[in-house]
Amino acid sequence: MGAPLAAVHRPAGAGAARFCASGFTIIELMVTLVILAILATVAAPSMRDLLNAARLRSAASDLYESVILARSEAVKRASTVDIVPSGSGWQAGWKVQSGTTVLQGHDAIQYVTVTANTTGNLSYGLNGRVTTGVRSFVITSSQSSGLAARCVLIDASGRPGVKTDTDGNSANGCN
Repeated sequence: MGAPLAAVHRPAGAGAARFCASGFTIIELMVTLVILAILATVAAPSMRDLLNAARLRSAASDLYESVILARSEAVKRASTVDIVPSGSGWQAGWKVQSGTTVLQGHDAIQYVTVTANTTGNLSYGLNGRVTTGVRSFVITSSQSSGLAARCVLIDASGRPGVKTDTDGNSANGCN
């Protein structure tokens, strides 16, 4: 029977100074970095579209939430509640207010375009119905034209809803 491997005697000589190093060679490291760079290049456009889609959904949800708040506050306060665009238009943000009391403010939205069907405010009367102004908003991405638009639509009773564009033409709303 042979001796265990650890007990095998190696003669001293030219091979005795050689040692076994563990780790990666520079070639292996460079190949790995090139593969990672290729994968990152492929993944970056998908990540950008994912972020733009999230911004679009977030903007539609924020506007929808403000419309719900305005409607419920109009009924609760038994007075008119307005959603007023800030600055140069809806994209610059908006405020929900009852008279001069600001109930909620929303800052400008980055990389998203908000288009209302008419100019002016969205006003809810004390019965929860829209009294004047805007009836629909089309929200599109200013960064990625391939993303489906989102619309915040307000029906005749004043109830809002969010719809996704199905025909790829945001000019006609979300059909």
